Amino acid sequence: MRIRKAAGRVKRSFPSAALTGGLAEKKKFRHGHKEGERIGKFMKKRFFRQTVCFAAIIFVVVTAFGCGKSVKASAASYAKTIEVKLTNGQDATQAIQNALDEAAKAGTKKKQALVKLPAGTFYISRTLNIGSNTYLLLDKNTVIRKNPNPKDPILYMLRSRQGSQGGYSDTTRITVSGGTWDAQYILYNAKSGGSIFFFAHTNNLKILNVTLCHNYGTHLIEMGGVKKCTIKGCSLYGFKAPDAETDKEAIQLDICHDD
Repeated sequence: MRIRKAAGRVKRSFPSAALTGGLAEKKKFRHGHKEGERIGKFMKKRFFRQTVCFAAIIFVVVTAFGCGKSVKASAASYAKTIEVKLTNGQDATQAIQNALDEAAKAGTKKKQALVKLPAGTFYISRTLNIGSNTYLLLDKNTVIRKNPNPKDPILYMLRSRQGSQGGYSDTTRITVSGGTWDAQYILYNAKSGGSIFFFAHTNNLKILNVTLCHNYGTHLIEMGGVKKCTIKGCSLYGFKAPDAETDKEAIQLDICHDD
């Protein structure tokens, strides 16, 4: 089952309900990123030799319209709360990354660390990496955009931190909630802009009330080796293809499974 997008909006072939099944079809990653080889080896394990459609416990609820309200967070619910001070229009790459690094150190198995971004439009000039036990909360009026003139091309806007354990164990308990991530159709290479969100070797992932838009040639959300994921209340739209042969997949599930 694929989630495809046409005419500027997501078309869903399933209702807002739990997706059930086992393994996603074995694929090669299309964008030349290093994770392809690692996930390719991961697929060869005996545990992954049967091929089914999707994860047993992956709940995907995607709406074709606006996002829901941002979650109101109580400070007592989190190991630490980090409020990022930003000025509208600035390149916020380093400020946000510093907060995510601090949260990854402060979060625990019992309580996530909370990173809060204010309302406004901000730019990033490289991929943001989010670690375990982190809750990234954007104001409903926060817009994150790719810098149109970065020093180096940006493959992803946000990705899970790469580890060495593989499987589903590189990162755990990541939540991204609220706001808009706008890739602005900016290219990474001649045929792809890179996925907006990329999560690999991760478990307990939540993407809530987020808008992802304006992607060139690839996915809005890409997951490889992800266990127990919820995507709920999100708006996914805006796709341009380099040619007529390019698949229009809003969400790609690759080796997503629950045992």
